[in-house]
Amino acid sequence: MKPIETSFKRIETKYVVAKGDLANLIEDLKIYLVEDDYPTSTISNIYFDTEQFDMIQEDGQGTKRKEKIRMRTYLSQVQPDSQVFLEIKSKDRAGVGRKHRLLSTPQSITQFMTKGQLDSSIKDRMMIEKIQQLQEEYQQAIIPRMYIYYDRFSLKEKKERNYRFSLQ
Repeated sequence: MKPIETSFKRIETKYVVAKGDLANLIEDLKIYLVEDDYPTSTISNIYFDTEQFDMIQEDGQGTKRKEKIRMRTYLSQVQPDSQVFLEIKSKDRAGVGRKHRLLSTPQSITQFMTKGQLDSSIKDRMMIEKIQQLQEEYQQAIIPRMYIYYDRFSLKEKKERNYRFSLQ
């Protein structure tokens, strides 16, 4: 079993493709790509923000470094004790994205984000300090604000140059 990655640095480029063009695009890409290690998955996200959606609004204005906080799972049926990720994603003006995450349960992450209560599963000092810094910056709680889920099909480059393509 591969170890769970907790820090990422990458450049993501996203494209919008018409649904009617998808099958042909996938067929054309198979010349260069193979299915990823986990090619199909259902992804569920709960995004955290302030009551007034300050983080997403600032992201759209382009005035600050883009930051998102989310709870993510690749499970189709999530239980209170399921293993999920708490992730902080950021992107600088040059388009370089960074993601840092920890593994915990929905209950533990919700208690930490909404009440500041930590349990033994949340030990990552960088994550704790970053969440606290954002709460101080916005002078309010960062709470669950949006639920988004989708099915994803992932491909990777045959030559293993670390390129990955996801169709959502």
